[in-house]
Amino acid sequence: MPPAQEADAVPAETRGRRRDPRFYLALGIGLVWLLILAGLSLWTANPVTVNREQLLLADAVIIAEIVEPTGEVKVSSILKGRADGDLQPESRVSIHRAGDHWNAGENRVLPLTRDANGNWTIAPAPLPDTVHLDYPATDEVLEQVDEILQRPRS
Repeated sequence: MPPAQEADAVPAETRGRRRDPRFYLALGIGLVWLLILAGLSLWTANPVTVNREQLLLADAVIIAEIVEPTGEVKVSSILKGRADGDLQPESRVSIHRAGDHWNAGENRVLPLTRDANGNWTIAPAPLPDTVHLDYPATDEVLEQVDEILQRPRS
């Protein structure tokens, strides 16, 4: 085929044709949707959920400031249980099986139980492998704790 005929073989309406504006609109909407989903996954991922059964089975639930990450805490307030013996507001208590994620100075909600030797330990959650959970003392966590323990919100 001579070169002139090859150029004529391509339909004239496809040569130099611009894309329909609807294509760009759909592409833009798709990209905005992906950005919204990415933002939602970053800002709402992994909310803390308090284990209801663990709190109800615990002997005491306290808010404590971590003094030493190895297990020494200062009791800020007692949410469940009585203030007696070594568990008093402003007292320092040693917790066995302390969290390896604790940092000095942070406040945590600690569901506690006494072990066979009378020592305070983090109450096991009724989950496989007897997980010992404690929680950051945030407003959201304290709201969940108050609801579970049926305490009026202060």
